[in-house]
Amino acid sequence: MAAKDKVDRHPLLMAAWQTILVFRPGRLPPPAALERAAAYRFDWVSAPCDPTRLRSRSRMKDMREDASTGRVMAKVSVKNPGGARIAILDAAEELFAQFGFDGVPVRAVAKRANVALSLVTYHFPSKEQLIEEVITRRSDSLNSARREHLRKFILEDSRDLTKFAEAFTKPFLLLIGSGDEHWRNYGEIIAQTAHSTKYSTTLTKHYDQTARMFADTLRDMYGQTDSEKSIRAIVFCISVMLSIFASTRRVEAISEGKYDSADPNDAYPLMLKFIAGGIDKVMMG
Repeated sequence: MAAKDKVDRHPLLMAAWQTILVFRPGRLPPPAALERAAAYRFDWVSAPCDPTRLRSRSRMKDMREDASTGRVMAKVSVKNPGGARIAILDAAEELFAQFGFDGVPVRAVAKRANVALSLVTYHFPSKEQLIEEVITRRSDSLNSARREHLRKFILEDSRDLTKFAEAFTKPFLLLIGSGDEHWRNYGEIIAQTAHSTKYSTTLTKHYDQTARMFADTLRDMYGQTDSEKSIRAIVFCISVMLSIFASTRRVEAISEGKYDSADPNDAYPLMLKFIAGGIDKVMMG
């Protein structure tokens, strides 16, 4: 029986076979590394007798670094596999906010999260899945807050367009202004995604239902049967809101540094007036 055939029959032996390959010759992996490798069953690299499945040199280099530094094991253990997943998402969120989706390779996300590239691809097999999860994981909180504000607005039987605009925009403002840098990064990502045909599908999937609820409420306020004007009004509202909440620094550029846009709270009252006046013009036009 060939050595590899014996190894394949036991996960711990298979892990040893694979893990030894990523250590430099003469250095055996510690027992704990073998046990964790067996538990996770990472298919890092195949046995030498199967050259068709060998990974690239760069991947081998990554795995040597992982094994020698314990970088994978420091972030994820059998007891807490979700810790690294959160770290990966936080790192991706930060980098995507700064450089955009297309400007950040998955390897950079792994480096920022201080985990191995193999661990990123374990949790997120493709970059598209990573992007979708970054957008998805905060959407429920924002949607729930907006719907609660809309519910209160409807119960008040108000016709105040400023309060209507506030019901849609204030939840986002509160979250990105909460002091949680992750939410500010998320705001930057949403602003980028909203104007991207490549990634807007994910945004549509998670946010359009709530947007339609606001559009239907606005249509009913004006006693209209057609939703075109109310939908366009909501789209305009979203565009203005994102331009204010995202750190584009356009105010600083146009004013040559005279005015500051770092804190969206400063421009928020003016933004509400602008949105409310614009909605009324659209609906009455």
